[in-house]
Amino acid sequence: MTAPKPPSPKKVNPYEGMTSDPEFAAAAKELGFTDVNKDHEVAAVKELLLKNTIDAERRDKSFRRAENQLYKEGILVTNDPFTDKKSWKDHYIQKNNLDDVMERKEFRQQYIEKKGLEGPNKKKKANEAYDSYLIKSEKKARKAANEAYNAKEAEMGKNFIHSDDTDTNWELQKIYDRMYDNEAAKAQKKSNKALEKQANLYIEQQEKAQKAAQKQFKKQMKAQKESQDAMAQQQKELMEQMMDQPIYSARQAALPKVQYKAKTPEPTPVAPAPPPTMNITPAPAPELVNIGNPMGIVRQSKTTRSRSRQRTRGTSTLRN
Repeated sequence: MTAPKPPSPKKVNPYEGMTSDPEFAAAAKELGFTDVNKDHEVAAVKELLLKNTIDAERRDKSFRRAENQLYKEGILVTNDPFTDKKSWKDHYIQKNNLDDVMERKEFRQQYIEKKGLEGPNKKKKANEAYDSYLIKSEKKARKAANEAYNAKEAEMGKNFIHSDDTDTNWELQKIYDRMYDNEAAKAQKKSNKALEKQANLYIEQQEKAQKAAQKQFKKQMKAQKESQDAMAQQQKELMEQMMDQPIYSARQAALPKVQYKAKTPEPTPVAPAPPPTMNITPAPAPELVNIGNPMGIVRQSKTTRSRSRQRTRGTSTLRN
């Protein structure tokens, strides 16, 4: 007896829970997927979500500015033939057949028939008219392209995207990074501007204070000069007054009257006669003096001898 066949396992949808996201479910419904259960369906829904996100982000001016910068710098590469203003207008002219003009031969034939030209110069006149027609056609096409560009620019802003090749998460992240860098640069610029404004204000205050100090110093110097000039003027006037004073000469006052009889002063006594001069005769020369007998004995008194002995007592051993 054989065992019964086991029941086949029920197929499980690995993407069943993704439809719980309202945005994912709305995108799947927009694409016509009733039950998202295949890889390519999930990829298509994610691609649509990314496109919707990019379209929504492009409403932001800073997002468009960052995207344009990356395309112009070559970080993001575009396949569109128009990435700047001139190429956009050329593409617009070509797309709308604004430069589709008549051939020279066809225009010349129609022009001759319309104007009824005859003679040998009719081709020359028709060629000149054709050249003028080309210039007018070019101006007309450029004018239409310029108006279309201005309308597009007014609709999306001055930094509207010339290219629509942004379609990956990597490119979106690059744009977000550039937006952050732009905001940081903008904040730094604002900070530098505030610092510069503060520095200029400080310099202005310093200049005002310096001017006020100079003005006060000049005022003080002027007051000091005026004071010195006033003092000098006063001194000058005082000197002039002193010089203009009358000169008084001193005179001997009269002697006071007295009640007694004035004494007659005694006459000055005569100076005494000088003492008589003494005429002393100089001593004669020694050799002319007669001293008598130098060998004679001179008798001295006793008292004299005793005094002499007293003077020489105790000096017998000394030599003269």
